[in-house]
Amino acid sequence: MTITRKEFSFEVQRSFYELTRNGMDPNEACALSLKLAAGMADPLLEVRTVRESIDAAAAYMKQAQADPFDVMHASEQSNEQAALLEDAAIKVHRLFSNPESLHAAFWLPAPSGSTSADSRAPQDATDPSAAATAAADEAARMADRRRSSGSAGSSGRCTSEGRADATQGPGGSAAAHESSTQGDAGRDSQAGVMAGLEGQLADTSLKGTLTRGSREGSGACCGNSNAGEGSGAGRESGQAWRRLKGPHEQVVSAVLERLDVAAISDLYKAIISLHSPRVLYALTSASEKLVFFIMSSTSVANPGFLRQLSILLLNPLLADVEFHRLMATTCSMLVSLEPDQREAVVHLLAAQPPSELHRLVIVLQQYITITLYQQQAITQGVEDATKSLKLLYDANDMAAAAIQASSSLASRANTLPVPYSEFYNDAVNNEDFNLKEDFRRWKSPHRSEFSFCNYPYVYDPASKARVLQMENQMAQYNELHNALFRGLFSGNQQLDLCPFLVLKVRRGAYLVQDTLIQINRAKESDTLRKPLKVKFLGEEGVDEGGVQKEFFQLLVKELFNPDYGMFTYDEAVRLHWFRASRLNMETEFELVGVLIGLAIYNSHILEFSFPLVLFKKLTGMMPCFQDTQELFPDIHQNLSKLLQMSEDEIAACGLNFTVDMECGFGEIETVELRPGGAQINVTRKNCREYVDLYTQHLLHQSIQPQYAAFERGFLRLCNGKALSWFRPQELELLACGGRQLDLEALESATIHDDGYTRDSQVVRWFWETAHAMDDEGKRRLLFFVTGSDRVPIKGLAHLNPPHVISKMGGDSDRLPTAHTCFNHLLLPAYTSKEMLQDRLHKALEYAEGFGLL
Repeated sequence: MTITRKEFSFEVQRSFYELTRNGMDPNEACALSLKLAAGMADPLLEVRTVRESIDAAAAYMKQAQADPFDVMHASEQSNEQAALLEDAAIKVHRLFSNPESLHAAFWLPAPSGSTSADSRAPQDATDPSAAATAAADEAARMADRRRSSGSAGSSGRCTSEGRADATQGPGGSAAAHESSTQGDAGRDSQAGVMAGLEGQLADTSLKGTLTRGSREGSGACCGNSNAGEGSGAGRESGQAWRRLKGPHEQVVSAVLERLDVAAISDLYKAIISLHSPRVLYALTSASEKLVFFIMSSTSVANPGFLRQLSILLLNPLLADVEFHRLMATTCSMLVSLEPDQREAVVHLLAAQPPSELHRLVIVLQQYITITLYQQQAITQGVEDATKSLKLLYDANDMAAAAIQASSSLASRANTLPVPYSEFYNDAVNNEDFNLKEDFRRWKSPHRSEFSFCNYPYVYDPASKARVLQMENQMAQYNELHNALFRGLFSGNQQLDLCPFLVLKVRRGAYLVQDTLIQINRAKESDTLRKPLKVKFLGEEGVDEGGVQKEFFQLLVKELFNPDYGMFTYDEAVRLHWFRASRLNMETEFELVGVLIGLAIYNSHILEFSFPLVLFKKLTGMMPCFQDTQELFPDIHQNLSKLLQMSEDEIAACGLNFTVDMECGFGEIETVELRPGGAQINVTRKNCREYVDLYTQHLLHQSIQPQYAAFERGFLRLCNGKALSWFRPQELELLACGGRQLDLEALESATIHDDGYTRDSQVVRWFWETAHAMDDEGKRRLLFFVTGSDRVPIKGLAHLNPPHVISKMGGDSDRLPTAHTCFNHLLLPAYTSKEMLQDRLHKALEYAEGFGLL
């Protein structure tokens, strides 16, 4: 059947009227009207009719359960129930599988009281002619503005009393549809609407007649409607998605403001509450059809993309294990998005409530975990889900930045809508997961394209530390290999042939000097990346890890001694910080940086206490006002009060843009926070700027020479890609270890040897004594056994090597001893608990140095 241009215009006008009276942007309503008139889109389905079918089926099923029927009527009842469920399934499928229907189904009317020029509503909504004419005039005005300016136009909104009929249903909204109530009055109004749409229709280049529903006719209209979706009616030759290349925030805001999320969730609940496999299958297959439509080549021209995606992600079946195929299809679609589409989706997700963002993270994590456990392999679905999780990770960062930017300076905090720990995947961080194989795939991308190492947000700190250790071991092997070749082909064979970086040091006052000389020598010969060995002169101990632990402990204690003049220490907060000074100590500060890098490189943890802001700076983050609270709580409190003072109170303080700074040992110097700061008084207007500049001076500018040398030394060794995965809190845990001593976890993981068991009397006495110690005693015990009083990044239950208690002879006066290289405690078989306590306390008190038994 062919239609004339006049008949086609009539269909466009009627659809346009229905769409705009339900609140749709006239810009998109024109494009959608063209598709409807050309037969490219099915008649839009009303959400209210879907709810009515669902409610009818639910009511019938409830009645059937309440009133059991006899055998005679069983067949009749079953047929009636099947018919109702079939009707509900058909309507559910029609709604969710038709992208055009879904695009318009959950529109909300414009906010009441809107008076903007671009959201004028018909004054007499009961007059179809007036409503249609106003809508057409609005579209014409938008087209004229776009023709002159080339912009996409603003979102016009129209309210209508006719909307009230649709919102009476449980769904809360209605799709645009061919209204049977329009009647003759609506048809008589088409002449007026024709004039309003003449400008748009003239530019669609519709020549001759169109065949409704034919492929040729659909293709002709598709080309024009696709071009028109971005500008309203074909004014712009590009695709509709170019509208999103402007500020994504405006597009996302329009989507979320006009989308009835409550109605969508309510409809999903009603559908699932039927517990009908037929209806659930209809919903699942329709959702998959929607996903395939978005993935199709024409999806970039789909004006309802963000709306359809939002409705799709609200589907609770995504979290159902039985419908994991839908989850896999959805992830595949998200992975196939173009870069500009991905950016728009990230903005959309960032604008979601934290609870919704958290729900989506849990849904994806559940899919990845269950699939890995069931398949015991990294499937394509797991790959796509991991990549899709990146969208949520980026959205989480974007939402956190928006929260911080919108908060007052005094109340800013590094809070996140979703904690980063929620992105750690249980299956990937399980001990059974082959992390070495994943590391191999990461280092050999030509052999395998996918590796979780490319998506490190799924790794917890312990897994990241394991990958970092493997990367460091690879670097050490390469350095050893290169050293052998240099030794063979160079004249200095004595130095290059040594496979280790050997530090021979003396205890006491010479420790720092000996270390500094040998570290500088290693820097010049580029041998810092060799495996480390430490030798204390005059001692027989062989370094298998334990000697290095004590070396780092003693060196840190010496370098961080406030009397040494490099760092300050605040007893109130128990934190070290760089001492602001004019003295040239760059070499010493670089040594401290190398020391920390060397410890991390060789898998050791150090005993020092820096504030978190140091690790933020090492990861490239600039300090903010909130960071002063940990290190300088008094200053933070005073500046917070200053931000809340009135103009008169600030003036009474007599502040200007200067600060007193200690530039030596007791020497005070006044520094301007900005040029001419001494002549600029702090007022209510510039108070925030003063706090910002004070913060930057305190945490950055005043200690810049010292920190720059420290960072240079740190990055000399810690510049691998795996280290960049660590967040500031994780980097602190990697360098310094944890502080919470869980001796119960250590006891449960302890191995017993040489005649001892978990139930041996001496072993039980030992643990009773250990648990009765105070925190300081427990730390000394941990130091005695392992060579460090800090908890490894994965906890005491995962010491490497594991903690071992073995028997050392019968009852004797000997003290307990330990092989700190192997976390091995040698415990004599004492005959009484009192003797064990006495010998153990003496061993902890006098434990220092290494000897051979």
